[in-house]
Parts: sequence; structure tokens; C-alpha cells
Amino acid sequence: MSKVLGSLFVVAVLFVATFFTMTKEKEVIVLTKENFVEKTKSGIVLVDFYADWCGPCMELKQTLKKVTGAKIGKVNIDIENDLQNDYNVQSIPTIVFMKDGKEKSRLVGNHSLETIQAEIDKLKE
Repeated sequence: MSKVLGSLFVVAVLFVATFFTMTKEKEVIVLTKENFVEKTKSGIVLVDFYADWCGPCMELKQTLKKVTGAKIGKVNIDIENDLQNDYNVQSIPTIVFMKDGKEKSRLVGNHSLETIQAEIDKLKE
């Protein structure tokens, strides 16, 4: 009987661990003028310039939750005007793809997961 209970316990633990791993939301980095260089200096970082009032930005937010292979950073243009100007962002949403602190490409407007993922995959080569 104790072996059966022990096995059931192990299965339950594995189920719970798997459930929380699958439902865990992707970590998003809030980027500011103060932390931008530090947070984007290494690896692949997708920088999403957005505003809370922007409908297409809110749609893109859902897509970005599914992206793999890159850190996700967000710049609220209503708060971080200097970063918006530094990166010459004139329309939102704008996604700037960075690798090791340097801009490599960008997309303006709302795009599909496949398009965004293809840009990230190019940076891995």
C-alpha cells in the first residue's frame, strides 16, 4: 500500500511541476533610460516600444508571450520619451531586435508570431 501511495505522490508532484512550468508567463523586462544598456548588452533582446492606450500594442503583447529564444523588454513611450527618441521610434508598436547591445533589425506594427520568430532565428545564426 505504501508503494502505491508513494507512486501516486510522485505522479502528483510531477503533474503540478509540469502544470506550473507550462502556465508560467514569460518574464518581461521593463526597460528605462537607466537600465536599457545593462539589460540589452548581452544576448538577443526583443525591445517592444508600446503605449498602454495602443490597441495593436495590446494585441502584440499576447503574441510576445509565445516568443522563444529571446529576452523580451518593453519600453512605454509615454514614460520613456528619451528612449523613443534615441531609437527614432515614430510609430507603435515598434519591435527593435538587439543582439549584444546593438540594433540588428526592427518591425513596425503588429506582426505574426512566425514573422517575429523568424527575425529572432536570423540573429541566432
